[in-house]
Amino acid sequence: MSALTIDDSTTGAITPLSADSEIQSDSTVIRDLVGALGQAGMAEPQPWSNTLTGSAGVIGGVTAVADGARACRQFRTTRHSYDGVGMFEGRVCQRPDGGWDLLNFDRIGA
Repeated sequence: MSALTIDDSTTGAITPLSADSEIQSDSTVIRDLVGALGQAGMAEPQPWSNTLTGSAGVIGGVTAVADGARACRQFRTTRHSYDGVGMFEGRVCQRPDGGWDLLNFDRIGA
């Protein structure tokens, strides 16, 4: 009789995020960072990373703009991810409760 046997254990795998889910997760990280910036921080490049997706980039060109009574911020960011490097631009606006909404997040040149 052989000492070698077949292992009948069943294992599972972690399902990777879809491309849309990755961008949504990254945009949430970016929204939170842009919304939290003080006036001085808006003038400096801001690195970001998302440990959930492995994506990272640098936010720059943050400018304050008004949208009626709401305070908004426009920005650009690089996004380095498993599907390549891209440039995005977006806009966040502050809600009455102090939180921020991401109104747009679009890839530039795609």
